[in-house]
Amino acid sequence: MSSMVALNDIASRTLAYTKKLLPWTPREGPPSHEQMLLKLMQSSALSDVDAAVKIVERGCFEGTAETSYEDLAKFYALASAYGSAYAMNCLAYMSKHGIGVKQDDQGAVTLMKTAVDLGNTDAKNALALMYMQGRGLQRDDEKAVELMKLAAEEGSVSALYNLGYFFDDISKDYEYAAHYYKAAASHGDADAMNNLGVLYYEGRGVPKDSNEATYLWALAIREGSERALGNVLEKYGNMRIETEPHEDVVVTLH
Repeated sequence: MSSMVALNDIASRTLAYTKKLLPWTPREGPPSHEQMLLKLMQSSALSDVDAAVKIVERGCFEGTAETSYEDLAKFYALASAYGSAYAMNCLAYMSKHGIGVKQDDQGAVTLMKTAVDLGNTDAKNALALMYMQGRGLQRDDEKAVELMKLAAEEGSVSALYNLGYFFDDISKDYEYAAHYYKAAASHGDADAMNNLGVLYYEGRGVPKDSNEATYLWALAIREGSERALGNVLEKYGNMRIETEPHEDVVVTLH
C-alpha cells in the first residue's frame, strides 16, 4: 500500500475534521507548499510521508513572516489527508490550543487517535495527556499511563517526564515520580531536573537533601529553566515551583 492512499484504509477518521479546513481558498494554482508536498510524495526517492511533510514545513513555513497559522493548519490538514501521522499530531496540537483553527478538543482527540494507530510516538504522549486531563474524552488515568509508558519505551523523554508528573501530582506515588524524573533528567530534561530537585528538597520519594536539590536546580538553570532559578532564589520559602506536563509539538511558525 502506498502512502498516497494510506488514508483510505487507515486514517479515514481524519477526513471529517480536516475537510473543514480544505479546500484551499481559490487562487491561481495551488500554494507553493502544496506543490512541494505533492512533488515529494510522488517522488520514488522519498516514500516517507512524514519526512516529506517536515521538509516542506521547514522550507515553506519556518521564519516566513508572510505565512499565518491558518495557512500552517491548512497545510497540516492536507498532509493529514495524505496519511502523515506527524501532521495529524501537529494539527491536533493546534486544535487543542486553538492555534490557527477553532479550539476543538474532540477534533484533536480524533487526530491523535489516528496518529497513534499509525504508530506516532508523540501522539501517544499527547493522547495520554488528553486522557489524564479528561479533555475531549472521559478521563482515564490507567489509559494515560499505558500510553505514556508506550511512548517512553519508544524514546520519548517528554513521556518519561509526564509519567513523573503523573505519579508526583496525581497519584502521589513519589518513589515512582522520582524514578521517572531521574530517567528524564538523565536525558537533559530541565523540567525533570527542577521537579526532582523539589522532591529532594521536600524529601518526597527520596531522602531529604537540600544540597542535591540545589545541584539539580543548578543543572536545570544551565538548561534554561526559569522555574529552577525561582526555586533557588526562594530556597528558604515554603513553596517550590513545579512544572506542568509536556507536549512534544512545537508550532514552527515564528
